[in-house]
Amino acid sequence: MRKLSKIFVLCACTAVLPVALAANVEQELARGSQPDVTGQQKYRTIENEAAGALKLNLADCSAQPKADRKSCEKQARDEYRDEMARAREARKNPSMSTSPEVSGGEIKETVTPIKP
Repeated sequence: MRKLSKIFVLCACTAVLPVALAANVEQELARGSQPDVTGQQKYRTIENEAAGALKLNLADCSAQPKADRKSCEKQARDEYRDEMARAREARKNPSMSTSPEVSGGEIKETVTPIKP
């Protein structure tokens, strides 16, 4: 009898879990389509984007020759510092635009290997 009830609970959970995950994904997509309004929302968006850009830039720097690596890393950290200053300003002044200043450059792609 116990084994049967465990199987029933397992089946019930596997039926409900995808629905719950899909609802969460829908909420996240809905949130992403809303513009940032408050200073704190703008701060977090800029902070996340700056951290991602820093990670990509440092990864690019590690692929460069050792002689160029230090200056590349310094430039990446300087850009991060500038973006974080802009994030702090956005938190103080929510009416400012959070659009990054696009300076051009190549589009970067990262590939994350997934190990089984």
